Amino acid sequence: MPRSPKTPNEEDHRVGALIRSLRIKRNLSQTELGAAAGITFQQIQKYEKGTNRVSASRLKQIAEALGVPTSSFFEEGALTKSEHDQLALIETPGSMRMMTAFNDVHDTEVRRLLVRLVEVVRDSPSNKRAGKAK
Repeated sequence: MPRSPKTPNEEDHRVGALIRSLRIKRNLSQTELGAAAGITFQQIQKYEKGTNRVSASRLKQIAEALGVPTSSFFEEGALTKSEHDQLALIETPGSMRMMTAFNDVHDTEVRRLLVRLVEVVRDSPSNKRAGKAK
């Protein structure tokens, strides 16, 4: 059965994921981004999940609210390698919970120890074995 032309496709899902990543990177809630773009947070939610397609004019409003060129959503080179790496990190399962929890720790010594703990776990033999099993 042919897909409806209005049904979101893989590219729509990718654009939605990029909207989400950029929103999170800029520390904006869905409500804040929606207000800046003149739409509801529910609509932002639907775009990010890829449930709804984003029109060109709406994408322009969202890009302006995020402070990026509209081309960022289509051209591979529009975002720097560093920005792509940051977006990939944000999309890693659990990373947002980790960063949010870390951000709520205000003691600099505790923060330093938490970073060291994660580095020790990363470098542990059991983690290296688990990485090879993938």
